[in-house]
Amino acid sequence: MFARLLWRLLEWPIALAWYGYALLVRATSRVTIDGAPPDGAAIFVNWHRYQYFLIPHHGTFHRFMLVSPAPALTPVARFCRLCGFRLVRGASRDRGKQALEELTRVVEGGGSVTIAVDGPAGPVFQVKRGCADLAITTGAPIVPVNYTCRRGIDLPWRWDQSYLPTPFDRIVVRYGSPIRAEGRAAEELIEAVQAAVTSHETGGRQ
Repeated sequence: MFARLLWRLLEWPIALAWYGYALLVRATSRVTIDGAPPDGAAIFVNWHRYQYFLIPHHGTFHRFMLVSPAPALTPVARFCRLCGFRLVRGASRDRGKQALEELTRVVEGGGSVTIAVDGPAGPVFQVKRGCADLAITTGAPIVPVNYTCRRGIDLPWRWDQSYLPTPFDRIVVRYGSPIRAEGRAAEELIEAVQAAVTSHETGGRQ
């Protein structure tokens, strides 16, 4: 109860600070796109490491995002909404089944979703099952996404090894080739996503 109240009190101050920083980065940086998302609904996947800039990037398209309902993620959810996201609340161990059902309805209705496939708390760089189940159920392609920066900052003390873009930076958002679920079992698809997201990894710097 105390934790929930604490994060409610911190929700707006933290979210507004992050949002202000995101606006500063976007306003002062040169952002280019490498590759293109497919037409129609898609499941965009990335390592949690890249959330700092992909949240404002995907938010400009008003995509849907899966965010854990844990109290500590309350400021994150608010930040995502400020960036333009529509949210589905859930995680593998908290509303996981209900969240998958909601995401399925979103994708079948033509919406695109984004998932940090090793989130919300790791293990880092290990794809979880949710994106595969969603792709098999809906038939939507899975598309890896990341970004590179000219002067970004690594945060190696964080569990996800976050990579933070800076103001007056050069940022390239990179879309990988779509991964199709047709004819693949879940475990095979997970392996394909793991290989694709890993090979799409460039270390963060240009």
